[in-house]
Amino acid sequence: MTQDLPDTHINKLAYALDSRFSRRSMLKRGVVLGFSAPVVSALIAACEVDDDDDVVVDDDDDEVAVDPDDDDDDEPEVADDEVDDDDDDAAEPVPGGTVRAVMPQLASDPTTMNPLFTRGGHEQAITILHFGGLLKMDDSLTPVPDLAESFEVSEDAIHIRFDLLEDAEWSDGEPVTSDDVVFTFETTLNPEVGSTATAQPMQILGGSAYFDGEADSIEGLSAPDDKTIEIELAEPNAIWVLQYYSLTGEGLIPKHIYEDIEPASLEGHELSRNPVVGAGAFQLTRWETEQFLEFTANENYVHGRPSIDRIEMMLMGPDVGLAQLETGEMDLVNVP
Repeated sequence: MTQDLPDTHINKLAYALDSRFSRRSMLKRGVVLGFSAPVVSALIAACEVDDDDDVVVDDDDDEVAVDPDDDDDDEPEVADDEVDDDDDDAAEPVPGGTVRAVMPQLASDPTTMNPLFTRGGHEQAITILHFGGLLKMDDSLTPVPDLAESFEVSEDAIHIRFDLLEDAEWSDGEPVTSDDVVFTFETTLNPEVGSTATAQPMQILGGSAYFDGEADSIEGLSAPDDKTIEIELAEPNAIWVLQYYSLTGEGLIPKHIYEDIEPASLEGHELSRNPVVGAGAFQLTRWETEQFLEFTANENYVHGRPSIDRIEMMLMGPDVGLAQLETGEMDLVNVP
């Protein structure tokens, strides 16, 4: 069966990504619904400000806060399926500014900024912002495009083909190629690396032999050309793609940056804390331990530069985050 990745509104989250939400509309819905880690990452990557809302703009630092005098702020948002979004679509967005968000499900530092060593969806939601992946998943577990344009699963659920977007680039301008995909899979299954993401790649034909040191390559993994990846599974699995890219997506790492690092030292390498090149919507530019992670818009992102200039992921508990949301110091909080 062929899965041509949609570029239209396929569900609520995809609609949020494609449409021009006002900041207030997006924030109030987020608080009412309670953001999961992938929803936070997806929405902040696309949120924009419109001129119709009562907002206060500080020209000195581009921070935007909801006007505390707005009576609407005292009223709960109606159910999502009752909201008429026509006004949001009509508003012209104003690009720029900073979004401050409480780190999804984290009150302390993440363990890594390398997708090969993440230990949960909350960390994947952070690393995918920087690195990007073949696919990412929306909130209804539907694959949506990231660095791959389309994928195809054979009727016997054994063969999978990914086609990369022709214009996909790393943040340093180098093209994203199938060699990067092969390198990511091989590095993940290198026993010296100690990756936490081996479960799904191990299902590729020859994956176990490669992991055990019995083969020099993964038999079921090939790259016919620079933009095509073909995978053969050891056994049929119709939901392999869903399992591998569930919720937040699995990030790719650039071969030309990481290939010279000794596998055994990769997890502790400086690039696993402060990566310098990625293909995601935002790039990590600063990490203050026990305080925040700062991301800036990737000018080379294949789907276009994000409207927001900067994201600050703050490390704090939800109670403190909610208090700062009320004062306008915070824009997004994951509600318990």
